[in-house]
Amino acid sequence: MTIASPLRGRTVVDFSLYVPGSHCTKILAELGAEVIKVEPVTGDPVRNFMPGLYDSLNSGKRTVALDLKDPRGLDVCRRLLTDVDVVVEGFRPGVMERLGLGFTDIVSLSPKVMYCSLSGYGQDGPRALDSGHDLNYNAVAGAFAVQLAVGDTPHAGPFAAADLGGAMYAATAICASLADARGDNVHLDVSLTEASLALSAVGWGRPMTGEALHDEDIGSLAPGYGIYRCRDGKWIAVGAVEDEFWVSLCSALGTPELATHPYDCHTGRMRNRRFLSGRLTEQIAQCDSSALLGYSGANGIPLSPLQSVEDVRADPHFRHRNAIHPLPDGFAVTHPVRYSGSRPPAQSGCVPMTPEELGTVTRLGADAIDALAREGVIGHQPTAADV
Repeated sequence: MTIASPLRGRTVVDFSLYVPGSHCTKILAELGAEVIKVEPVTGDPVRNFMPGLYDSLNSGKRTVALDLKDPRGLDVCRRLLTDVDVVVEGFRPGVMERLGLGFTDIVSLSPKVMYCSLSGYGQDGPRALDSGHDLNYNAVAGAFAVQLAVGDTPHAGPFAAADLGGAMYAATAICASLADARGDNVHLDVSLTEASLALSAVGWGRPMTGEALHDEDIGSLAPGYGIYRCRDGKWIAVGAVEDEFWVSLCSALGTPELATHPYDCHTGRMRNRRFLSGRLTEQIAQCDSSALLGYSGANGIPLSPLQSVEDVRADPHFRHRNAIHPLPDGFAVTHPVRYSGSRPPAQSGCVPMTPEELGTVTRLGADAIDALAREGVIGHQPTAADV
């Protein structure tokens, strides 16, 4: 085992569809685990409506298509689950139990298994069986509470905070459970809504101690903290929250009066944030992005360009740190952590298990595998590029 592959030798079986579970097990695959993704014979729906996303989420995994409603397919699956380390599933509560693949069922096959259930609202509670997607989970979790409190129009962020946050919490919990020297089997109940709740609460310092939320407490609403369009049509991100950065920004924009009283402190700027944000929008719209970014580089103001995918791909900083890995037909984003200077190797695409590999894992002969494939119990799954 290398430092950058701490999960090498661990086997993970992933039953999840869509984003959260797939992103969780992608992290585990990047860390060296062998991940086998079990899909229905029709495939993960993401294969069809966003094949590029499917390929990104499932890089480094092996896939097998099984009809789990057929007793023969269920038998193949149970053989696949013998002595695995981790099981990840992302269905509504009760689905895996009805299939005979719930936590207690799997423990009998893999006594030390770490069984992780990701669901929208958790395995129990009044909302447990409610349907939803990332936006719904964030809404319930209070992710828009700050915008509501200060009278702003709520708007969704650029990332699926509940889906991706839940996936990362799940991966963290799995790794922690695997590291537990006691080796007890564990059922991890990961609620995507509670993951969003944990992330949202970072900005709730005042109301969590019984006081009202004030807009001056909210750094993300501060003048000089936002995205603005320049005269050349390009967009820049401005992070001039601290007093010294605000003064430098006002100087760069030719508006030194905006750095005088009452705008010379954060509290004063927050009380006048709508006026100041409007002025910034007007002033930045008269500037070329290259001039502002050049001034930023010379004076240390937190200004950054909004980069496209191609910009990111060519970015010298990402290339220097090997965060972007070129491939013959494109590129891959590598695992975002260095381990004593090393990163796990970049992975590209998922690979269907061959009949021989499936036979080895399940201890089924070639004739049995071939017969199940002919009868549709084991399905053929193309790569995302074939869809």
